[in-house]
Amino acid sequence: MLTRKGVLALLALTLTACTDAPSGPSDTTLTPTAPSFAVLANDWFVHNGYLVSCGPTPEVVFVQGRRHQVVKQTGDKFELRLNIEFKGVGQTTENTYVAQFNGYVLQVIGPPFSQTSATRMRLIAKGSADNVTFVDHVTITSPPLVITSTFTSDCKG
Repeated sequence: MLTRKGVLALLALTLTACTDAPSGPSDTTLTPTAPSFAVLANDWFVHNGYLVSCGPTPEVVFVQGRRHQVVKQTGDKFELRLNIEFKGVGQTTENTYVAQFNGYVLQVIGPPFSQTSATRMRLIAKGSADNVTFVDHVTITSPPLVITSTFTSDCKG
């Protein structure tokens, strides 16, 4: 059983232990650093144009939408990201469509120079009309000049 003197002695030891404990972050605490890239552009634009649908009755589709593009630089690398959302009406069938376009370009000024781009576009018809998907991937390097490209498209309802 602890006596009053024993309780006071334990309390004194506890208080002494607490005063010796660290009271906060030390000088070795990491501080946040700024990102190592610069954003050169971050813009929204109105975007109008036309696309061509696929299927048994291909048609011109006039579209309107908005485009968002971001351009970043990291040293000798430039990166462009592009997203576009469209809505439109087919000029023959009057079908309504929505479209999504995503693009990416990474360019290294070099030497050696390299550029990689990838784009994907989907034109989606309302109802039973066919939808179209395009995927394009291109890589260019130099020297020596080498270009590789793949393009796929798909048309289905």
